[in-house]
Amino acid sequence: MNKHKVTREELHRAVWDKPLTALSKEFGVTATGLAKICDQHDIPRPPQGHWTKLVTGKDVKTTPLSPLGKGQLTSFDIIPAPPKTRQSTKEEAARSEAQKVVAELTELDDFKRLHPAVRAWVKQHRDEQTKRRQERRTRGRDVWGFLGNPIPNLTERDRYRFQAC
Repeated sequence: MNKHKVTREELHRAVWDKPLTALSKEFGVTATGLAKICDQHDIPRPPQGHWTKLVTGKDVKTTPLSPLGKGQLTSFDIIPAPPKTRQSTKEEAARSEAQKVVAELTELDDFKRLHPAVRAWVKQHRDEQTKRRQERRTRGRDVWGFLGNPIPNLTERDRYRFQAC
């Protein structure tokens, strides 16, 4: 991580000679970071489309460097961003082990691995779900099922007639 000491004039010249993406690699920072440095030190940057116009041979204008403002420095350091490090091997091993455990737990169709008490609870839960599903189906077919049979003396045939109407 070598810091680069530059002056405003040097950075202004460099920014107008090369695109920020290429220049940022030389300094070891991102293009956005270099743009922020330019803004911070009041160094004008090329407008959008500048490099395209330059390549096509059109006339481009370089914005001159403004005079040094109050509280601004003539030279400053550009400190590169630290390189991103990979996770340590211990963290990678722990993460892969945790992923294996989660994968095993999500496969509940394999009842042989479950504790007997848990296996019984899962079976009971599934049986109750099946029973509730069946009750909902029969209730949907029966018109009076959700009303609680308002006319108690009806025969099955009468109920069918009311349902058909």
